[in-house]
Amino acid sequence: MQASLLLFRQRGYHGVGISEILALAEAPRGCLYHHFPGGKDQIAVEVVELVAARVVDVLADPLATTTAMALREFGARLRKWMQRTAREQSDSACAVIASLAAEGESSTAVALAAKLAYERIAAVLASRLQGEGFPPPAARETAFLVIALVEGAGLVSQTIKDPRLFTAAIERAVALCEVVPPREVSS
Repeated sequence: MQASLLLFRQRGYHGVGISEILALAEAPRGCLYHHFPGGKDQIAVEVVELVAARVVDVLADPLATTTAMALREFGARLRKWMQRTAREQSDSACAVIASLAAEGESSTAVALAAKLAYERIAAVLASRLQGEGFPPPAARETAFLVIALVEGAGLVSQTIKDPRLFTAAIERAVALCEVVPPREVSS
């Protein structure tokens, strides 16, 4: 999985072939078909699920007592990764779910995996926000806004090689989560 994740981050869905994944993973071809009978699409789906699970683990961490704290920790981890890839002069794109979803449009399985990944991440954020007083619709909307802001800023920040944009986006995302909207009063 790590080889696939690295290659998809560097080159996107269409820029990676099965033989490249096998070579980097140092795995025999038979191994691929045994573990991934769905081929490249199945690998891409599992990469999306892996990335989503890692994001959820950070955002759901019970040691982070607020959504803002969880987002700051997530941002710190991603900044470290971005700095490491910059030092290695890697072109790894950080928004791997978005890039796989966009490039894998020909695969409904990859597109569905990306949709479910975003919904899973948003559900964790929305749940935290509701626990902090956000009404459910506002919590869901804010969760998706945070995802869009962070994913977009991560991709642009990597592209223009300026981590300050990503840092600013995390702080804006935190600010979105710290302002509890008023509950609608039913008549």
